[in-house]
Amino acid sequence: LTIVNDLLDLSKIEAGKIVLESIDFNLRSVIESTTRLMAPLANKKNIELVTLLDDGADVVVRGDPARLRQILLNLTNNALKFTKLGGIAVTATATKDAAAGGYEATITVSDTGVGIERARLDTIFEPFTQGDDSTSRKFGGTGLGLSVCKQLVGLMHGEITVSSTPGEGSSFTVRLPLPQGDYNAIYAKPDAAAAQTPPLDRLMILVVDDNPMNLRVAQKVF
Repeated sequence: LTIVNDLLDLSKIEAGKIVLESIDFNLRSVIESTTRLMAPLANKKNIELVTLLDDGADVVVRGDPARLRQILLNLTNNALKFTKLGGIAVTATATKDAAAGGYEATITVSDTGVGIERARLDTIFEPFTQGDDSTSRKFGGTGLGLSVCKQLVGLMHGEITVSSTPGEGSSFTVRLPLPQGDYNAIYAKPDAAAAQTPPLDRLMILVVDDNPMNLRVAQKVF
């Protein structure tokens, strides 16, 4: 499913059919919630996954949080895939950027994995390219994830870079110009009329799916 989704995303991007959302969101919250999604996989591999966000990341910006989450999931999943020992760190900050009318967000995913040969760094973001000829056999994948990341970052008018040392690990850094969002759109208190609405004392949720595993996951989530 991941491979199919990456292929579809890549095809839509190349065809100019990707439309980015522009909504208000808290940068820190999106990064933290995305990292939490990867925590079970990190625990399963006994890899330490830490999130280091300074106060600068706690800002309301405007953009496409779903696509930002997709980029972070791809980078973090790659880091977990190629790391056997050590840990992974997700760091982020945001600085004022007058040109962007808001902030420049800098997000870095660093690992202590196998690393990438210097000769391959220039092509690592090309479709179907991986850090090693034997990567697909050892670790799986098709080499589409990083290409999708680069394309999405480009659509957001940002840049993605990589630094790596074979045998020591890699660091992928994403820099995005993000307009300032509307704080009240997220954190505004409900008006008096809304506050008088009595809360529901019972909520019935119907989940329909023909896949037993999906149903188990949904049941656990709820």
